[in-house]
Order: sequence, then structure tokens, then C-alpha cells
Amino acid sequence: MLGYLHWSLLDNFEWNMGTGPRFGLAEVDYSSQQRTARKSAELFARICRTNGNSIVSAQGM
Repeated sequence: MLGYLHWSLLDNFEWNMGTGPRFGLAEVDYSSQQRTARKSAELFARICRTNGNSIVSAQGM
């Protein structure tokens, strides 16, 4: 593996859609500012711990 890029750490502001789209490794509750890790955060942590060796090939799916 040469690299891995995850689009966003947190839910963020999309210029043409405001705060509507929800994506990222952690979900943000904008009223309390509390962050909650998503399943994608667990996957990203595993990818980092194993240096990418835990990623299943798209051909094998």
C-alpha cells in the first residue's frame, strides 16, 4: 500500500449544502459540540495499526 486518504475527520461545512451532509470519522452534535466516533473511525484505526495490511482487496469482495 502506498497510501490511504480519508475524506474528513469530522462532519464539516460543505459550501453549497451547509452542515447537512454527515460524513467523517466522528459525528458532531452541533448543539452540544460533542463528537462521537463512527465505525469508520474504528476501520481507520485498524488500517493505521496494521500499516494497511487489514484492507481487503476490492477484487476479493
